[in-house]
Amino acid sequence: KQWYQRRVAITAGETQQEIELILKSLNKICRVQGKGNVAGPSASASSTAVPGSSSGSPQPRKAMRRGVLMSLLHQKAKQLPTWAGGKGESPPALTGTVPEEANYICNPGDDVAALLLCDELGDDTWILAEVCSFNPTLNKYQVKDIDEDERVANVSDKHLLSRRRVIPLPLQKLNPVTHGHLLFPPKHKVLALYPQTTCFYPATVHKKPENEMDDYEVMFYDNNYAEGYAPPLNVPQRYVIDFKDKKRK
Repeated sequence: KQWYQRRVAITAGETQQEIELILKSLNKICRVQGKGNVAGPSASASSTAVPGSSSGSPQPRKAMRRGVLMSLLHQKAKQLPTWAGGKGESPPALTGTVPEEANYICNPGDDVAALLLCDELGDDTWILAEVCSFNPTLNKYQVKDIDEDERVANVSDKHLLSRRRVIPLPLQKLNPVTHGHLLFPPKHKVLALYPQTTCFYPATVHKKPENEMDDYEVMFYDNNYAEGYAPPLNVPQRYVIDFKDKKRK
């Protein structure tokens, strides 16, 4: 009888591991499709809905890991240094809205917006990623999905992407008091990190920051609303970048 009970316990544990692996695979598919996460069997907390997606309920353990990640991303945004240039001075590249120089190469460890092409689904996804390396021969970056789950073995979240599919994030932010005229103005089209996710979506600036600790207010495009976009949400300067509506190869 004791042998039987131990065997049942082992089988149950193996089954749970298989369920987690399956859910991980499904979540990757859903993320690419922009549909959020697949709910686990013991789900209790609700996830944040993204533009045009249906909400799901992550497993408590996954929700806890995601909560820590979201806190780290928020902390990074708040700790982004403010450029100390005075009025009349021109800020350097990658300061607020100022783009990178033409020959700029990101360093390993830099955070970037990375474009994943999904030809079969006819949909592209901009994710928050970390640069692993740059291959000058191929002129391509290897980047790692910032939201990778290291608990699952044999699943790679690394991607080899051309420079055109990688946008470096600002290294400094602008002070709206001295250089507010350089911030993205209202109605400007941007890519912004949707709150509580690691994906960038097209949005329109609703209100620009008024002081260095303020966020942008942006409206994400969403066909579920009659106006074509959702109510304004706050997104830090670090995660709001210029969006050129062109095909990246």
